Amino acid sequence: SGSFLTIGKLVYFTCSVVITTVGTASGAILLPLPVGTTARAATAFGAAHNLGKAVNYRLLSSDTTGAIAFYDNTSAIAAGNTIVVTGIYEQT
Repeated sequence: SGSFLTIGKLVYFTCSVVITTVGTASGAILLPLPVGTTARAATAFGAAHNLGKAVNYRLLSSDTTGAIAFYDNTSAIAAGNTIVVTGIYEQT
């Protein structure tokens, strides 16, 4: 779940990802942007609240989807994880 606010070309957002089961998932968590595409690369930050471990949400220029991973670039995909990310990006 999440929410966002657009002011001009800037998009402020927050989202929560709750992982209940993993199945065959691995690597980064791919999360689409709420609106638009990125005008330039950006990084948002957050945490796996159940672990107290930092995560980053990487956005490349012209992206419509970003990738969430732990601060050390390891996978945040694990049953029971609750990931919360907040950030801002400029849309094209």
